Amino acid sequence: HREIYEDGNYIVKKTNILFDFETYKRFQLDNPWAVKVHSFEDGVIVMDKIVGHKWTEFIKFATTEQLWYVCVEFRNQTVKSFLNFTGLNYIDPKKDRIFFNGDATHANLIMQGDKPMFVDPDGFKFETWDRFVLKISEHNNQWYNHYLLRAHRNDGYII
Repeated sequence: HREIYEDGNYIVKKTNILFDFETYKRFQLDNPWAVKVHSFEDGVIVMDKIVGHKWTEFIKFATTEQLWYVCVEFRNQTVKSFLNFTGLNYIDPKKDRIFFNGDATHANLIMQGDKPMFVDPDGFKFETWDRFVLKISEHNNQWYNHYLLRAHRNDGYII
């Protein structure tokens, strides 16, 4: 069960999902594309209100270059940031866990001009290496399909 509403300059999200607020705050400091969260208490997340275009709006006017940046370059930057945040050069899949956004999809992205922002902080959590690889592969396919369909077909096909 979730409830999301606007409260002035903030978005308030009530959730029953476990959220590692302290780890998220450390991650967000070096990754401004992750929405800033101001507080988390009793299942209530208070985060910045991001004003911009939802993905479904952005793709209607985005150029091929803008789509390439978001779907390929920015996507690769986010994956690299997850790996960098571990602080490890070698990740042991048997014992190391990775903090990443397991829901880093177009539905959780708002574009502020050319600046992409992920607005689903409770999608971030520690997961096993296998789960990380699975989700990254799944999302990479989704993002690249968005690029191919919108930048080179743009025939109204919605994914």
